[in-house]
Amino acid sequence: MDVITDPAGRWKAHLKNSYISPRATQYALWSLLGLSDKQMARDVGVSPDTVSKTIKSALHKYDYKSRTQLVAELIRHKVIEPIFLLILAFTLAFIGPVDIRIGIKGSESPIRDPMRRLRRVSTARRTEQTPITLHIS
Repeated sequence: MDVITDPAGRWKAHLKNSYISPRATQYALWSLLGLSDKQMARDVGVSPDTVSKTIKSALHKYDYKSRTQLVAELIRHKVIEPIFLLILAFTLAFIGPVDIRIGIKGSESPIRDPMRRLRRVSTARRTEQTPITLHIS
């Protein structure tokens, strides 16, 4: 098992790489998906401290400051890759160009007029200013 994917099928990670260990790669992929250390530990069967230490050692190895930076570098080195691009490439290869613009109705132009301004509707109620008079007796 050299490649793992997330359950939704959006990302894949290559476990055999020259940057970090397979377990740290797995934790980095799960960090990308938003899992906490506790959730990762439960899935693997280790303590949350073990997950935290594994990620911290990977951060220390390359002098990264955060998990986000670690994941970004793994994506840059193609250790973690989006699967969507592969699906899009196959779709375009077999089907051809696809119009993926959203919100097109009929034959209207999808390009908006730059001079058209949208007005923001105010829901705040204006209160009248009434003068306050003081009667001193």
